[in-house]
Amino acid sequence: MEATAPAALIEDGFTQREALLRQQRSLLYADLLDLLQRRQRLLNRMLSELAKHEAAIAAGTPLPVPPQFRPITNQERKRLLAKGRDSNERSMDFVEYLKAAVPRNKKILAKLGEQSVRDLQGLMPLAWKELDAADCAEAAARSTTLPRAMGEEG
Repeated sequence: MEATAPAALIEDGFTQREALLRQQRSLLYADLLDLLQRRQRLLNRMLSELAKHEAAIAAGTPLPVPPQFRPITNQERKRLLAKGRDSNERSMDFVEYLKAAVPRNKKILAKLGEQSVRDLQGLMPLAWKELDAADCAEAAARSTTLPRAMGEEG
């Protein structure tokens, strides 16, 4: 009996460790999914802003004020014009930023997606192993209870 107690403790320790590792993997992939979703929302906002600015450029209308900048007052506009700068330059800077940032963010999003697929593929053998272990445990439970049930009836 003494020999089985340490073995049971060791088995319990392994079971707890495996459960902890499964939980950590779940949290890791939940974080990765959240990161992918946030990156996609950012890219969608950038694409929306870029579309607004490009539509204004194509229509020849004044560019919208970029979202991270405050509107230009009349005094600031006069000061910029006195220096030979157009107040639309800030908006054009934003357009140029978006034109560079959109492809860069698409690449980042694609790489994150590829990495998550590779990571999930790496976990597939572990998931199959866990499913096989559960199937074996279920089969073992059935094989020990079925003969007893049949023996009691007969």
